[in-house]
Amino acid sequence: MSNERYYSAAEIGQRFGVKPETVRKWVREGKLVRGVRFSAKCTRWPESVVLAFEASLSEGQGVA
Repeated sequence: MSNERYYSAAEIGQRFGVKPETVRKWVREGKLVRGVRFSAKCTRWPESVVLAFEASLSEGQGVA
């Protein structure tokens, strides 16, 4: 079993300086992959996904 940390939309938003709604918008627009749904009101993104997204931003792929 993996010990990978999972992040909420609020935590990802805080990391990138945006609101959680913006994180969900990125998912709808296909800029960020869908998170893992643990329940109807609990979606989280694995740290590996967050780091890959961050790397894509630094490579100039932006989220505009």
